[in-house]
Amino acid sequence: LPMYAVPNVAGSLLTSIRDYGRFVAAVLNESPALPLAAQTRRQMVEPQVRLNSALSWGLGWGLEQVGEDELLWHWGANGSFRNFVLVDLPRKRAIVALTNSANGPKIYERIITALTGRDHPAFLWFEV
Repeated sequence: LPMYAVPNVAGSLLTSIRDYGRFVAAVLNESPALPLAAQTRRQMVEPQVRLNSALSWGLGWGLEQVGEDELLWHWGANGSFRNFVLVDLPRKRAIVALTNSANGPKIYERIITALTGRDHPAFLWFEV
C-alpha cells in the first residue's frame, strides 16, 4: 500500500498548517468546533504521568512547566517530516512548525527558542 494509505493513530495525520492552526485555535479557545467534555479537556491539560519536575504527559499532549509558564506541546516524526507545536493556554497563543525535513528540529528549535526567549525541556525529551 502507498505510504499513509491506512490510518493509524501513531502517524497518519495529513494536514496543512492552516487546518492544524484551526485545530490548535479550537484547543486554545474551547471552541464548539472541538466539542470536548469538561473532564476530557481538563485531562488534556493536567498531568496524568509525571516525567520530571518540568515535564509530564496529559491526555494527548506533553506538558511543560517552568516557573509560572505552563505549556502544551506535541511533536511528530514520520519519514522525513518533523513537526512541533507549542501551546501557551493562559496567554492564548501557539507556535506550529511543520517541516518536510529530518533536519526540521534544528530549525524549529531555534525559532521557538528565539520567539519565547528560552530553551524548552520538551526539546530534550526526544531525540529525532
